Amino acid sequence: MKTIDLSVIIPVYNVEAYVEACLCSVMEQEHVGFEVECIIVDDRGRDGSMNVVRRTLDTYKGDIEFKIIEHDENHGLSAARNTAIREARGKYVTFLDSDDRLLPGALAGMYQLTVKYPGVDIVQGEVQLDKPAKWLGRYFNVSSAELPECITDRSTAKRIILFEIPVTAWAKLIRREFITDNNLYYVEGMIHEDDMWDLCASQYIECIAFYFTPVYYYNNYIANSIMGNPDKTRSFVAKMMIIEKATELFAHNPCQYYYDYILWKLEISNKIALWADVSDKMIAKKAIDGMRKAVKDTKCFPLNMAACYFSLPPVICNNQIIAPICRRLLRKYSNFYSQKTVSNDSEDFSHSSGL
Repeated sequence: MKTIDLSVIIPVYNVEAYVEACLCSVMEQEHVGFEVECIIVDDRGRDGSMNVVRRTLDTYKGDIEFKIIEHDENHGLSAARNTAIREARGKYVTFLDSDDRLLPGALAGMYQLTVKYPGVDIVQGEVQLDKPAKWLGRYFNVSSAELPECITDRSTAKRIILFEIPVTAWAKLIRREFITDNNLYYVEGMIHEDDMWDLCASQYIECIAFYFTPVYYYNNYIANSIMGNPDKTRSFVAKMMIIEKATELFAHNPCQYYYDYILWKLEISNKIALWADVSDKMIAKKAIDGMRKAVKDTKCFPLNMAACYFSLPPVICNNQIIAPICRRLLRKYSNFYSQKTVSNDSEDFSHSSGL
């Protein structure tokens, strides 16, 4: 059995109109000097996507190895990715949503950085949007003016994965053993699974490289996408789960970046943006209660204050009189606490602070 250098993972579910272009974008990739496989996971959609997949593969004459894995029933995007990771043989994996496509030269361009920087955990590329969107363009940009080609400092790599690279599974290569050795599989049954993955990966990340070229074509205006669902209940619950996980990591490793990350996620604007579209307020309030309990267990006063403020009814927490006062107090306590407890030569909080 020949050695595989790179595994392209494509979950397929109800993408009949897009999947042929997706597969062709893989087939057309140049891969001189490295071997590529493509794992397609049939997640049991209700349309003719897999008929298109099989018809397209029947016409292929190249040397990329294509493999189809069939789920017995629909399990969701995270499960499909996990299935493929366990079957993958590549030293690196890259995820490709079946309604998007790779741009020419994507695999070769990113792979060359794994040769230049052996053992790099992640290679991050840039994204090209199907429809112009200014805020998304900024979000997906990884600028050579702001970032070096490779970061090997562990503390800096943690900050980068938490705050500065796009929160997507795609447009990057990930070292497969980085996933398997650290049990970094995708949480099944939740949305915002990429946010959760980045948060969990931050515990172990040591090296990130950047390929400052668009590698991924993102269809950012597909009407039936998960993120386009007008009911934001699942989204809200997932965000509370992410904060809970962040507080767990903060309790284990009370560092500045987890502290800042939790405060960022607890910004009241994040709640206001979703709350009106949450249809099941009881489920959402239960998720808030779970989040508040997790934050309380950190025994960190500014985080507790932020969680309590976040938990107030929107009519109160966004009141024109109350909101400025609460935000000013929170900012004051948070800045004081941070300056008091962060040592000058380490990212870790001082344990003498009472944490």
